[in-house]
Amino acid sequence: MRRRVPPSVVRLLLLAAGLVLFVGSVYALTRAVSWAAGVRHPGTPVWLAATAFVAVAGPVARHRFERLADRIAYGRAGDPHAVLTRFLQRLADTLAVDDVLPDLARAASQAVHSPGSEVRLWLADGGEWRQTWPPGRDDVGGEVSLSLQHSGNPVGQLQVDLDADQLSTADRELLNRLAGPAGVALSNVRLTYELRRRLRQESELAEQLRRSRQRLVEARGEQRRRFTAAVDARVHRHLTAAQAALAANRSFVDSAAAETLGALEALRDLAVGVFPLVLRERGLADALEQHVAGRPVEVTLCSAGFGADRPAPAIEAAAYFCCVAMLDDLVPYGPAAVVLDRRAGTVRLTVRSAGPTPCLPTPGTEQLLRDRVEAFGGTVEIRCTADEKYVTVSLPETDTAPTDTAPAGTAPAANPTSSIRARGRA
Repeated sequence: MRRRVPPSVVRLLLLAAGLVLFVGSVYALTRAVSWAAGVRHPGTPVWLAATAFVAVAGPVARHRFERLADRIAYGRAGDPHAVLTRFLQRLADTLAVDDVLPDLARAASQAVHSPGSEVRLWLADGGEWRQTWPPGRDDVGGEVSLSLQHSGNPVGQLQVDLDADQLSTADRELLNRLAGPAGVALSNVRLTYELRRRLRQESELAEQLRRSRQRLVEARGEQRRRFTAAVDARVHRHLTAAQAALAANRSFVDSAAAETLGALEALRDLAVGVFPLVLRERGLADALEQHVAGRPVEVTLCSAGFGADRPAPAIEAAAYFCCVAMLDDLVPYGPAAVVLDRRAGTVRLTVRSAGPTPCLPTPGTEQLLRDRVEAFGGTVEIRCTADEKYVTVSLPETDTAPTDTAPAGTAPAANPTSSIRARGRA
């Protein structure tokens, strides 16, 4: 196999030949000038002057010969040691994070004079970032690869497009010298990308929270408008009828009083829907029993696991209003069933429809359920097929301590551990 002359030997020979040529040219020029002046044998002062000129101009000439020797021996990339030194200097000068991998790939390729190189960075989330040199190259072959580590942990890999027998000992030493600072640089790059990823996740979470809060504000406004419309529809007509009866004839006082009582009853029903007193005093199961009793169609309620120790008030309120919202969407299509279960620190609420119900709840109600439930770390499951249609809400209990919300002097309400109630109104 034909052996290649090491570039370092070629460089040294070229540099020596250039310096010898420079010195010989100076002394030859000195003798030629002396002969032209008619002096056959120049004296010692002339040779001392020529020697002084060589000593002064020698460093300048050597620098030029070094550049020429590097160009010839190593190609246009120049001395690999100089390339490596420039790369390390750029790292010391705080190289931009996005430029570390491209510069590392370029420095490795120029240092060992390979046609291409590739740098891979292992990211903290299991992915990788890949950079090739020259830019845009799809694949880098070769058998030479080097693991890049930081504090004993692998952070990436460097691969150059050379076969193992094409890499000299000097080139291998250059790559090993490059591996140390490259591992530190890649570790910093990985940390920066991890911080960017977490910042992006936090920004997305903040944006989701902002949108969720905006939806809750809009839902609250919508509920307020619905309540106002319900008052106008169910209360105001009684008051208008009472006022008309009083204006028509004083003898219709009884009729006006009856209409006023009807308005108060309707207003009381609406107030119970806003936040029922029984929910605070007697708990979730009794509050849902009272709510389904006032529904215009039959609603079956089944509860289990609710004893003397009640869930936290916030959990009870969330489950109650989720049930009310689901029934508002499901009940108009026929009978429904509500299953309330509490076990293993989780309150589970399922609302099923027995009639020809479309795929409910509506998108607005579904979003409201998810916003309310996910605020407690819970989940919402919706199943809508031809055979069954149900919505299940699971709320983990963050505070399972007993909560006594009954006012003083009130007899404690019965909370059976398992009960089945069916309520309906034609």
